[in-house]
Formats: sequence, C-alpha cells, structure tokens
Amino acid sequence: MKKRYLISGFLLLAIAGAAFLHWTEWVAWADAHPNMASWVQAFGSIGAIWIAAWSVSRAHELQTRQKSIEAFDENTRTLEVVFQLVGGAAQAAGKIFDLENRHGPATPEELVMMGIELDAFADAIHRLDPSRLDRYDFIEAALVADMTLRRLKDALNRVQSKNFSRALEPHYLQNVANMAHKELEVRAKKLAKITENRGLLKINDVRPN
Repeated sequence: MKKRYLISGFLLLAIAGAAFLHWTEWVAWADAHPNMASWVQAFGSIGAIWIAAWSVSRAHELQTRQKSIEAFDENTRTLEVVFQLVGGAAQAAGKIFDLENRHGPATPEELVMMGIELDAFADAIHRLDPSRLDRYDFIEAALVADMTLRRLKDALNRVQSKNFSRALEPHYLQNVANMAHKELEVRAKKLAKITENRGLLKINDVRPN
C-alpha cells in the first residue's frame, strides 16, 4: 500500500513539474542549456526503469500471495475431509453399539452391512496423504481411526465365526463398538474445534490476505 502511494505521488509530482516548466521561462532556459535537457532525460529514463521494476516485483508478489491462498484453502479442505471421516467412523461405531444395546444381537444381514460401512470409511482413511496434514492432531486422529476401525471389523468377523459363543460373551461386540465410538468421538470433537477456529489458534493457520 505504501509503495502504491509513493508511485502515485511520484507521478503527480512529475506531471506537476512538467506543467510548471512548460508554462514558465524555465523551458527557454533549458533550451539554452543542452546539458540540462540531457539530465532531465536521464532522470526520466531512470524513473521509467524504476516503475517497470516495481511493476514486475508487484506482479510477482501478487502471484506468490495467490499461490499461498490456494495452498491454504486446499489444505483446509483436506483437514475438513479428515474431520468428516473420523466423525463418520465414530457414528458408524455408535450405530453398532446402539443396535447391539437396544435390539439385542445383530442379524447376519445387519453384520454384513456394518462391515461394508466400516470398510468404506477405512478405505477412505487409507487414501489420505499424511504429508498434506500440517497438524499433529489430524495425523493422530487418522491413525487412531484406522486402528479402531480394524479392531471393530475384527470384532464383527469374530461374532460371525462358528467358534464364537454369544452365550459366553453376550456383550463382546457391544463393548468393542462402545469403546471405538468413544475414542473416535473425542477426536472428532477436537478436530471440529480446530477446523472451526482455523486462523485463530496458530499463526500458520491464518489464511493469507
């Protein structure tokens, strides 16, 4: 902003000076002194070069700032995806717990559908690129979600096996699902808070202007 004011002031000063010289006897004096005209021309050339250099520098500055803004927005979208996946996995675990807790043992069809949903979240989490996550909280949440989903899927497979006894472990799946839901829900809430306050909690979270 200061540079812009300086440029405007320089141009206005140059225009005012030219008008003044044009309508006074200084013009005649300059014609009578060729060396003076050369100096005026030299200063004009220097001014033109300076303006051109500033224009190039300004264009580069704007381009760099735009790239920073785009990178920030892209990273924000990535963090929001992590939050949505962790939150979705928490809800999936919560549904398994509610089903087992309120309606008794799930049917084979329900167990299959649960497994498909868990696999969908696990596959999406596997596709995340940790190098694009600039916060430890998001990396840790993604890793915990991956581990928790695996443990919950193993529990689903176990209750469907012939060697599993509902009579001996009636609340096995319910307990595993409840633990998974709590672990994921805590992290989802934390990620939600960080995402909502992005730009306020840490300096490197501030979106470039």
